[in-house]
Amino acid sequence: IIVKSGSNGLYQILLFDRKTGKFIRKIGNQGRGPGEYRMWSFIPYNPYKKEIYAINASGEILVYNLLGVNIGKINVPVLEDVSDNNLQTVRPAFFNFIDSEIFVGYVPDFSGIGKTRLVLLSKDGILKRYPNYLTWDSGNDKGAKIPPFNFAQFYRWDNSVNFVEAYRDTLFTV
Repeated sequence: IIVKSGSNGLYQILLFDRKTGKFIRKIGNQGRGPGEYRMWSFIPYNPYKKEIYAINASGEILVYNLLGVNIGKINVPVLEDVSDNNLQTVRPAFFNFIDSEIFVGYVPDFSGIGKTRLVLLSKDGILKRYPNYLTWDSGNDKGAKIPPFNFAQFYRWDNSVNFVEAYRDTLFTV
């Protein structure tokens, strides 16, 4: 059993025995150094590769084995997104895995100008971008467009990955 706990900025990933409930070990360490995570990831355990994921201080995905050892990282590229002649740089977040090699990430956009909402990526980089179609008029005199949500979650169910935005009114299959 993998437990991800967090309180007051302190995050831990803990491993327990499924049959007895006994504590086995802590997975990795929170920190800012090499192989240390800033927080656990929203990615669940990957049964294809028997890996656990966390996010480091640079926003990259750290990969841990069940012994709690950091065995690698997945570089998450910074995206340059241009809309209406405005440039913004963002890093995808809120990841989940599609299969043993491909991940999907949500692109938070607090500026309201970004055109990318989701990305598919592998260890080699971005495979595909999916556009952001949803904006709403803020009602200000400049007519700024603001995204209706900036938090999303991916859920795995029955070997499929689903995406839900903050309003929780629509479930999308990735």
